[in-house]
Amino acid sequence: MGDVNFVEYPFYFLEIYDYNTKTYSMKLFSQTEYTSIKITELKSVYTPLSTKYSPGKSTLNQTYTYNEKTYQGKETSEIFNDYANNMAASSYSHAEGSGTKALGSGSHAEGNNTVASETATHAEGAGSNASGYASHAEGCSTTASESQAHAEGISTKATGANSHAEGENSEATDRQAHAEGSHTKASGHTSHAEGGYSEASGYYSHAEGYTTKSTASYAHSEGYYAQATSYQAHAEGNNTKAQGESSHAEGSYTTASGASSHAEGNSSIASGLYSHVEGYNTIANHYAQHVFGEYNAED
Repeated sequence: MGDVNFVEYPFYFLEIYDYNTKTYSMKLFSQTEYTSIKITELKSVYTPLSTKYSPGKSTLNQTYTYNEKTYQGKETSEIFNDYANNMAASSYSHAEGSGTKALGSGSHAEGNNTVASETATHAEGAGSNASGYASHAEGCSTTASESQAHAEGISTKATGANSHAEGENSEATDRQAHAEGSHTKASGHTSHAEGGYSEASGYYSHAEGYTTKSTASYAHSEGYYAQATSYQAHAEGNNTKAQGESSHAEGSYTTASGASSHAEGNSSIASGLYSHVEGYNTIANHYAQHVFGEYNAED
């Protein structure tokens, strides 16, 4: 009644056609059961289901080379789907999809051309690479290269330990850094950048909005082109600048350059220590000076 082909694995899925009921059914055979089958004694035709269900295949004793490094398959490493191009080369590793590589112990690679190369890593999607211990890369062309890092979205990079990058072309490059949105960068320790083209490079800094920058420790910038460039400075609004230590600039085109100064309104400047300016085109350049209104005369 014909030959029966099967995938070499400890168990086999076979599809059974019953001539009496004219229906197909599925049965799981152990290796012992399969080898004891006498085809001539059967009234049904057995055909392999591997092309439909892609049972796992152990890679024991299989040798792989990736990035000039050699890997050896284990009894508990297995590949699915694309048997010719998938790689599983460490204990309890699992590769499925097409062109995937699970090279670390307990790693999991799925999708298309993804790589999980370190212990307990997970790479999924298309072209994602998880190379840091217990890292996770998902989406398209994402990279998680440090311990416990997580990259998701498209072309994001989480290269700091415990960092998280999400969205589009965002980068989290220091420990506990978080970058989200589009083209954002969190490069300070435990920094957070969100929105579009925002950058947080200071220790524990936070930048949000569009093209904002927080370059000093504990600095916070938000809004549109706001810049907080000194320790504990806060800039918010439109094109504001907080340049003095612990200064605060808000409104539109305001500048707080004195330590602990505060500028608010439109085009106002607080350059004196502890100064406060508000209104329109006002200037406070003396110690603890307070100016309000518009177009005051400098003294």
